[in-house]
Amino acid sequence: MTDMTTTPPKPAEVIKARKSLGLTQAEAAEFLHADRVTWARYEGGTRSISAIEWRYWLHVTGIARIPFRSSKVARAVQAIVG
Repeated sequence: MTDMTTTPPKPAEVIKARKSLGLTQAEAAEFLHADRVTWARYEGGTRSISAIEWRYWLHVTGIARIPFRSSKVARAVQAIVG
């Protein structure tokens, strides 16, 4: 797996992470306030999930506990999730 904290994942990594939690595409997308079609595009490689979105998703799903110390990172996460 690529460095989960700084680089966008490859489609296979997105699929593997989602399936490891037993989530549907729609359920996985909900964590990012996205829809199933967007998640399917991440998995299909037609759209890239940003490194910050991926980092956030890994954190909120419990796959990785990633500290968000930087105020810049915190602002970016807030902008993404609202």
